[in-house]
Amino acid sequence: MYGYGGYGYRPPRPEESIYSLIPEKVEKPPKPTMYRSKYPADSAPTSSTFGRAAAAQIYPTNMGGDYDVPPTNHRFKQGGSTFGSTNEHYSDPTTFLRKSAKPSLPPPRKFEYGDKRFPDVAETSRSGSTQAPRQPKNFIADNAMSVIKNGFNDGASAAKVDKPVTNYLKKQEYGQVPRYLGKVKKEVAAEKEYIREAMAAEREMQMANQPKMKVLPEEERLRLLDQLKKKWEAVNKQYQGMTHLVSLDTIGKTRRKEEYESQLQQLEKSIEKLSKKFVFVQENDPYYY
Repeated sequence: MYGYGGYGYRPPRPEESIYSLIPEKVEKPPKPTMYRSKYPADSAPTSSTFGRAAAAQIYPTNMGGDYDVPPTNHRFKQGGSTFGSTNEHYSDPTTFLRKSAKPSLPPPRKFEYGDKRFPDVAETSRSGSTQAPRQPKNFIADNAMSVIKNGFNDGASAAKVDKPVTNYLKKQEYGQVPRYLGKVKKEVAAEKEYIREAMAAEREMQMANQPKMKVLPEEERLRLLDQLKKKWEAVNKQYQGMTHLVSLDTIGKTRRKEEYESQLQQLEKSIEKLSKKFVFVQENDPYYY
């Protein structure tokens, strides 16, 4: 059993009653009176940029909060700034343009000159006398009449202009090679000869700088091949002695293994070269004498 106020204490529960099911009447608080500003309704706004007449710089006006704004260019009251235009002559919303209807436009006005126009200028001759307007000439009819009067052959021969006929077969240089082609051939031949001489001189220079080669004697080849094979067997024996090592725990072991592998590869390449029938070597090479 727990003591009063000790650990595990539970306060007694209130007894249930049927009257607690009846909703209590809630009294609404009285509505406060509407706020009415003590300042006049038509007073100017304070620190406002609305309705500024100046467009270069927009800055707030009436920073002091004056009721009466001095007569400046600041129009804080404008017609139609918030709730539309105050003009009574507005369009009726019921008279809108229906489908396939055209707006009633005023009739087009006829253009009229404002000042008095001068009469057309009559054509005059060089002497200054007025002449009748020139009529267009019919060249087809005039040519037909001239052919009928003068004859077809006479009219045709008069229209033609005799030109001298040149016979190119009788020219002095007909069938001969032009002179400029001979000159071009000589220039091309001289250029080819210069290129050939330059390539020959370069080839001789390269051959002079290259060492002379000779065939290695057969006895010398066999002797070198036998020595390389013995060297390969010795190195391979030492390399095989390290293959049983599972782990190369020191740097010396790793380097010796890499050195043996490099020597074996180099010896195999040399043996392959000396296994050929003809082996060329450089003359006066100190390695072979």
